[in-house]
Amino acid sequence: MTTDDQVDRPRGVYLTAVVLTQDAFRDERGRTHLIGIFDRLSTQSFPLTAEFMVWCNIKGHGAATVRLRLIDAGSAALLTTDPLVVEVTPFKGHEWFLTLRTTFPSAGLYKLVVLVDNAPQLEVPLMVWQAGDEAPATESAPEATLDE
Repeated sequence: MTTDDQVDRPRGVYLTAVVLTQDAFRDERGRTHLIGIFDRLSTQSFPLTAEFMVWCNIKGHGAATVRLRLIDAGSAALLTTDPLVVEVTPFKGHEWFLTLRTTFPSAGLYKLVVLVDNAPQLEVPLMVWQAGDEAPATESAPEATLDE
């Protein structure tokens, strides 16, 4: 039931944001900084080994197990993180800062899938392409380029 003063929110534990960045941290004043947000990577050649950060914002009420899985276009997993058990309340969420390092074997569309209690809850696309090829069209922020 929704009124003008209420908003329907998912029950249980849920994600409000997942962002791929070059760096992310919380400063001494409690502010979160996301630096170099991207959704595309380019390289001169493959395989491409890349290291980047993932920032997740988790809200809700209760406890859940959260893990990240990076998959290719055929849904094969390149990596799966160890599980993280989170406990959140309506007054206390959870931020997860995680550095990932993986090797992309070829150009294509990859997806970072966030699993909550082993169920996919959110996907973030990541386009990986070879420099010199035409860059994939996007309406997002400028690309992040990794040079090997």
